[in-house]
Amino acid sequence: MSSLDSRAAFKARAEELSLEDDKYKKLVAAKLDTFGALAFIGPLQAGNADETPLVEALKSALSGDPSPVVLRVMRRLWFEATTQALAEMRGKVERTDASEPVRMPLAERTQRVAALQKRLVGVHWSVDVEPSHRLQDQIAQMVADQSLVWLQWDKLTSRSMEITAERLTRWSQPPGFQRVSMAQLREADKTLFTKISEDTRGHAAFAGKRIGLIRKLIGLRKELQYEEARFHSLLPDHVRQVVKNKNILLWHHLLRETGFEDLAVLDLMKGVDLIGTPDKSPLFGLKDVPASSTPDLLLEASQWRRERLKARNPHADNPEINKKLWEHTLSDVTDGFLAGPFEDEASICEHLNVDKFVASRRFLIEQGTSDKKKFRARDDYRQGGVNEPYNALEKLALFDVNSITAMATYAAKVADPVGQVEVRLGSGEILKAPLHEDFKGGPSWKGRTLDLAKAYRQVPLATASLPFGVVMVNCPTDGKVKYFAAQSLPFGATSSVFSFNRISRSLLHLGWHLCGLIAGCFYDDFPMLEPGVTSGLASSGFEFLLDSLGWQFSRDSDKAAPFSESFDLLGVRMHVGSLMGGVISLENKPSRLEKMKDSFLRSMQASRFRGVGSYGIVAVDTGAGEKYVAGGDLPDWLIEFWHRDSPDQVIGQCEAFAVVLARLAFASMVTGRRTIFFVDNESSREVWDPASKSLQTAETPGITQAALLQDVQQIITWVTEHPELILNFRSTRPLTGETPTRNSTVFLLTIGHRIEGDLLHKLKLPKAMSGQASLMLLRVRLAAERLRRQPLAQQVARQVGLM
Repeated sequence: MSSLDSRAAFKARAEELSLEDDKYKKLVAAKLDTFGALAFIGPLQAGNADETPLVEALKSALSGDPSPVVLRVMRRLWFEATTQALAEMRGKVERTDASEPVRMPLAERTQRVAALQKRLVGVHWSVDVEPSHRLQDQIAQMVADQSLVWLQWDKLTSRSMEITAERLTRWSQPPGFQRVSMAQLREADKTLFTKISEDTRGHAAFAGKRIGLIRKLIGLRKELQYEEARFHSLLPDHVRQVVKNKNILLWHHLLRETGFEDLAVLDLMKGVDLIGTPDKSPLFGLKDVPASSTPDLLLEASQWRRERLKARNPHADNPEINKKLWEHTLSDVTDGFLAGPFEDEASICEHLNVDKFVASRRFLIEQGTSDKKKFRARDDYRQGGVNEPYNALEKLALFDVNSITAMATYAAKVADPVGQVEVRLGSGEILKAPLHEDFKGGPSWKGRTLDLAKAYRQVPLATASLPFGVVMVNCPTDGKVKYFAAQSLPFGATSSVFSFNRISRSLLHLGWHLCGLIAGCFYDDFPMLEPGVTSGLASSGFEFLLDSLGWQFSRDSDKAAPFSESFDLLGVRMHVGSLMGGVISLENKPSRLEKMKDSFLRSMQASRFRGVGSYGIVAVDTGAGEKYVAGGDLPDWLIEFWHRDSPDQVIGQCEAFAVVLARLAFASMVTGRRTIFFVDNESSREVWDPASKSLQTAETPGITQAALLQDVQQIITWVTEHPELILNFRSTRPLTGETPTRNSTVFLLTIGHRIEGDLLHKLKLPKAMSGQASLMLLRVRLAAERLRRQPLAQQVARQVGLM
């Protein structure tokens, strides 16, 4: 205890200054019995000539005007009080773990020794028994810090040893006992102190630990700042730009100190590879998904892939969205996540110092509610083929809603508010201990979710992967394709998923071991649970840790909500206010409820119309020179069935089903033939592409039967997405009087139009597919753009049981 809060020290000093006893008693009655209380007796500052506030306060405390003698003594006491207050505050701010403990005033020390002599009856008190003043100060400092610290044995001295400067010596072991080494004794004593520290830990101890973490991080940052600067100077330019605010060596130091098992995660901050086989992390199980291509093959095919993607602007029909996409892309350039724009392929090759590069399309997605929309740019690395040469090894285990719910229920289960904690270990052993006083009575629990800002973008790409990270965006001004080189992890790359989850798990590990958090992580979200009384320091501690490491997290009011009894995590809202009463509730977020309401309204509106889905088929037999056109409506019950799994849209199911109808209706044409299916819907191609790894989830009447026809009909199949190339050979005679459109007009292919071999060459088809082949163009129209029913369509519908 410092002299500022010591009643004994204040009384002793008042007696030294000859303050009258009755005046002192009046000060005690007015709660002015310490230097700390006297320092803040009124709105008076040191150095102020006007002492009216002091005099007025003394009048109230002493029940009358103080005499000149009393006023002189009180002026001196007040001056000493303010001086001590300033000195103690400065000491607390500047204090470190290596600082000397605060010295206890002599009067306070004497009073405590006297109190101990009265309480410890039977103990012969002498200078050989009395602890040294230094030892008393160290113990008092532990009490003030609410943190137990192991003391070295040579510091456990008595008052007599302190006076004579005597040191402890080694004694001989008793007869019949083997000598125990000092190292064994020291480790046993440390273990005992650790156990006692854990058993006596409460809210105050948690607070002290987190405050101590802040001091520690400040010290380590200063200690490592020059090594950190040298480390950054050795990184490639684009990596240095992405990690410019990261303290990577501090991160490595903390992970090694806390025993993190995947220290190779730090190598990811030097650059992540988008292709190839990564190092296996010990954090997750094994799930080997081999690469379906190689980097060399991807580069060889990059030119024709680019030409295909350049012709497919995802926002060509929405200039406003295309403009927003351009603005988001330029913002990423400003933040250092992208480099560009580059006008042509030669410019991007010169920037990357390569001859070939792989480009992918960038698109914009809309999130949020109708009244608060959010737009996010995403890179389609799957369509660009970048994910094909990546060999995934990890079987991710993430902290989803079920995991956080299990944490909350476990906390309520093991802590009996009556006073017992019982934990069953994986070995079957049961640990039991009394519940700490601070947790008795069922404290209120709270939760929050911390979200990293632009999480993937804070991790750099490896230099070797830069040629595979190029994205293309159409400029809203001239409509031409511009190129941008990715410098950080992109959304849409398989490698990004596995690499970033290793990084986020390392941050969670530090939150567990350094901040004492009850938390999980799901990609860039960190849901946390905490007793209400310590929740403030939990937030401050973890946020300070992330700030010290240089990891940016969202500070937006929507995502950076403080700890609360109700909080949002991973798309749901959790209520933990009654956790200790055994009640946890989960419900949809308000924004999710709005989306569900909109979905219900759309379903109700859709039920009023017939023929919501329709299909169209154009079949061309290049061998016989025959052309066929078919179209019709899909039944309402089938559309409703698809809407159970896809509330928003069923275009993929419609187009996949058109393939079923075509293969059944034109079975005699395609059997034993080379057949090209033109399907412009991505999900439909995934279902029917023989090389695809996607599951055929469209469990619809006829799908299974059509899938079996692959072997029965002996078809050599090629699935692609170029129906617009067929339209180059369109006729001038329309299919109907009022031709529906969808980006282009569909015309009946007449006998007079031939599809030459150069078309197959332009499509870059395998040689096995060239020659005589059956070509099918499969398109689907929704209600507003239906094709007229054809007799052939009715025949097809009967075959599959729709009519």
